[in-house]
Amino acid sequence: MNVEELNLIKVANIIEEGRLGGPQIRIARVSKELINHGIITIVFLPKSRSSNSFKNILKSQNTQYVDKKLTKLSKNKIQIIIYILTFPYEIASLGWQLKKYNIQLVHCNGAFQIKGILAAKLARIKVVWHLNDTFTPSIVKKIFSILAKKFCDNFIVAADAVKKYYLSEELGKKNIYEIQSPIDTDYFSPKKRFEIKKFSLLNPLEIIIVSNISPVKGLEYLIEAVSLANQKGMHIKLKIIGEKFDNQKQYISKIEAMVRSLNLNSIVTFMGRVSEIKPLLDTAHVYICSSTSEASPVSVWEAMSMGKAIVSTDVGDVARFLIHKESAYVCETEDAKSLLDGITYYYKKPELITLYSEKVRKTAIENFNTLQIAKQHLNCYKEILNKL
Repeated sequence: MNVEELNLIKVANIIEEGRLGGPQIRIARVSKELINHGIITIVFLPKSRSSNSFKNILKSQNTQYVDKKLTKLSKNKIQIIIYILTFPYEIASLGWQLKKYNIQLVHCNGAFQIKGILAAKLARIKVVWHLNDTFTPSIVKKIFSILAKKFCDNFIVAADAVKKYYLSEELGKKNIYEIQSPIDTDYFSPKKRFEIKKFSLLNPLEIIIVSNISPVKGLEYLIEAVSLANQKGMHIKLKIIGEKFDNQKQYISKIEAMVRSLNLNSIVTFMGRVSEIKPLLDTAHVYICSSTSEASPVSVWEAMSMGKAIVSTDVGDVARFLIHKESAYVCETEDAKSLLDGITYYYKKPELITLYSEKVRKTAIENFNTLQIAKQHLNCYKEILNKL
């Protein structure tokens, strides 16, 4: 099949988690742009684990989605049994729907997306496996490795760190496309310019983090760092923007209890989910990322596009695009003292906030703009479909 002879290409983008986050934002942004290049994306979502916020974004840009029963593997014994019992049916059903929608390429997201890979093979449709994290249960990583060797020849990795994490020397010989997370750099552009002056009680250092409340985001280290900064007499404010999911109740309670016990209620504000991130980014002096594991972190790239001063743990490809003490402050992971040093760095030298702004904005435009990332997807799809 020669793709150049086709007017349109239909791609099924299958994701096992439908709550709005980095991978979902990437799917929406890329699919919106690809329609201009003759690519129609149909997103297959898990029926019971998809947020209206993600669906509404897809609806607003006329991207079709299909609610599909896709049982998720979990540690719960009952859920494991259900997963095993429903496994053959869900693969067969998914394969049938791929045929029904005349899909020409299946794009599976995440190491957990085993069913999508097998359904594509059952339907005899070419497939690409998109890996976008650097942390997964060992059993899932093992199953991925076995299936990847046998059933998949094409991979997209969200970062060089992801490639090193998942793809062994043997798998590294297959077709691998590195594609970072996309950012609308025209929309995420800086509006506010801060007057450079020392921070004080009346003029605190405004810090922001966009993060779902989950252990991988390392918020306990950030809260501890804020407490240490407060003890040193630094006047700062921290806004945490992100949803509180039911499956993270224990961790959420832990973080909220830390804030109370450290008397940080007047300093730390939980904003919850916010529909428009940009205005809050615009008013912040510093964006901070305290994650213990990331790949191509959308929130950091967005903050860079907004020209924010960045403090980030050395996760994923962060250190590849941000140079420590030249364009940002890059910290150790799981280290409150290192995060404190990053906060102090800008607190004592506020002129760096403006100096680094143009540097990180330029980096974001050169590496993450949506049009560029969409074209990388387009080239990947065409290469795969044109191979015999």
